[in-house]
Amino acid sequence: MKLTISPGNKLSKWSFWFLMSSALLFVIFFFIMAVFKPEGGETFFSNPPLAVLFLSAFFTSFLSFIAGFYSIIFRGGRSLSVFTTTLIGLFISILGFSIILF
Repeated sequence: MKLTISPGNKLSKWSFWFLMSSALLFVIFFFIMAVFKPEGGETFFSNPPLAVLFLSAFFTSFLSFIAGFYSIIFRGGRSLSVFTTTLIGLFISILGFSIILF
C-alpha cells in the first residue's frame, strides 16, 4: 500500500475542501459569538442565524467524512490528508449529532 501526503483523486480533494469550509464556518460562528455576544433562549434554535451557521458547518464536516470514507473504501484514496480529514469529519459529526440530539 502506497501512502502519500496529498490527496490523489477528485473525491479526496472534495473531502479536504469540505473540511476547510467547515473550519471556516466554525471560525465565523465563534467570531460572531465573541464579538456580538448574542443572547438566545434555552433551545438550540432560539437564535436562528447562529443555528443555521452551526448546522451548515456541521453538515460540511459530515460531507467531508462521507466523501473521505467513500474515497478510502471504494476509490483507493490512500493519502494521509484523506485519513486525517475523514477522522476529523467523523469526530465533528459525532459532536454535532450529540449537540443536536441532547
